Amino acid sequence: MAKKKITTKITEFFQRIFFILIKTVLLPYVFIFHRVRFKRNKIKIPKEPCIFMSNHQSNWDAIYMEIMFFHRVIHVLAHDELFQNRLFAFIAGHILGCVKRGDGKNDLSAIKNIVNLKKRGKNIAIYPEGDINPFGRLLPVDDGIAKLAQKLNMPIVLLRINGAYLRNPRWGKKLRRSKIIYSVRRVITPQEAKAMSVQELYKAIIDGINYDEMEYVKAKGAKVRRRTRRANYLERCLFYCPNCNALHTLKTVNNQIKCTNCGFSAKLTSSYFFKSNYECCPVDPSKWDDLQRRLLPDILNGLDKSKPIVTLEKARLYVTARRTFFNGRHDVGTANLYFDKIEYRNRNGYLTVIPFDIIHTASLEYKSTLQIKTEHVKFRISRKKRHIWSAYMWVNIINYLLSNK
Repeated sequence: MAKKKITTKITEFFQRIFFILIKTVLLPYVFIFHRVRFKRNKIKIPKEPCIFMSNHQSNWDAIYMEIMFFHRVIHVLAHDELFQNRLFAFIAGHILGCVKRGDGKNDLSAIKNIVNLKKRGKNIAIYPEGDINPFGRLLPVDDGIAKLAQKLNMPIVLLRINGAYLRNPRWGKKLRRSKIIYSVRRVITPQEAKAMSVQELYKAIIDGINYDEMEYVKAKGAKVRRRTRRANYLERCLFYCPNCNALHTLKTVNNQIKCTNCGFSAKLTSSYFFKSNYECCPVDPSKWDDLQRRLLPDILNGLDKSKPIVTLEKARLYVTARRTFFNGRHDVGTANLYFDKIEYRNRNGYLTVIPFDIIHTASLEYKSTLQIKTEHVKFRISRKKRHIWSAYMWVNIINYLLSNK
């Protein structure tokens, strides 16, 4: 026990030294090249350890937060794949002080790790969404976050980031230049949190971190400093043509998004609004997403249920046990999405069938990777980077069909 305490103290010492050094290097970099600005809004942050909660727009968000609170070491609840091998686990866990977020709602390891950090008097950062919305809006947040916050009995610092979506939208590839604002919205003391009901605290957290990036763009006149290739790869997440109602027929070239089926086209401006001669064109990508998800059930109901909804050629299939990491080994073949299953046939003719009855979750990983979780197995379907496809469309179709079984 004494040896473990000594090891912990040494680890914490080197973490603090590392954080001071890396923050000193990164501060001018993010200030100049990312154009990040921090706003405290005259809100006093308690000196004691706090829980920091924020919306999530990019992979840099945690780094921005660490720099914003320069003299604190903040332990971030991070994606499990940061710990996928010994080197990454050492860097993420021992040097950066990250904590695994767990494999799902039934995985209590993350909560145990967070409670342990609280007992050790550490600062904790949580992104309640757990993922990044492709269109700059808040994802659904489980009310368990309020229960956890009450249990920890720590000051809650609510933050909001704006502008990071413009710089690096999830559907994009190349980074763009935009101004990023990270601001403190509210501090909830332990006494205030204790006096609230779970639903009241949940509402306060959501009000603090809630955002709609396109509303922010309208209000602030925000733009990206990029003249060309703004729309490239937008078809990763926009899969429905509003003119001919076809799925997966959109292609992007430079600042334009076009339908290969009917000739529809629209231009993406530097503020991420669309300009088009077609009256059916949505105002911006988020409104387009609202439209395609709203009309998806009608489109699916009009299809022949004996045939594939969509087919993906040159698809890569990765398979691993539920609580292990993918090792890079994969098959190459053809994936077919049906109304009740996914069929995958590799180049050797071997058939893999994933019935909807065994699927627990379907989610979007990275830019365009479909991840399926069953009770004991995880599957991933992707393509080479140069082959653009919409894993986001597959996720939406599968989740709709699962909810209507």
